[in-house]
Amino acid sequence: MNPLQDVFISYGRADSYQFAKTLNERLLAKGLNVWFDFDDIPLGVDYQKQIDDGIDKADNFLFIISPHSVNSPYCGLEVQRALQRGKRIIPLLQVEEISHDTWKQRNPNGTDEQWADYQAAGK
Repeated sequence: MNPLQDVFISYGRADSYQFAKTLNERLLAKGLNVWFDFDDIPLGVDYQKQIDDGIDKADNFLFIISPHSVNSPYCGLEVQRALQRGKRIIPLLQVEEISHDTWKQRNPNGTDEQWADYQAAGK
């Protein structure tokens, strides 16, 4: 059984694992108790029971919104359970950085100065 957690992280592995892992590390560094599947599901156990237990014991449910997570039946079940348990849902939109080439395609008249401003703004 997992101890009480401050936050449960729900994400789609196909496109958000590294983002979720970094977020987990940062939350842990701030002193929060975080439920993260790679850390909190031992080998050889019923993983769904562990996930359900993690949601039940977390105060907050952090849902990383990405193309995979919004289409994942597993993430959908996690969100549904969190809602049924009255958890505070914290949606977090994951926006991928775009390359300079992609930016130029989207902004064909953009200048290097505008690209630098775009990067500095963290957009």
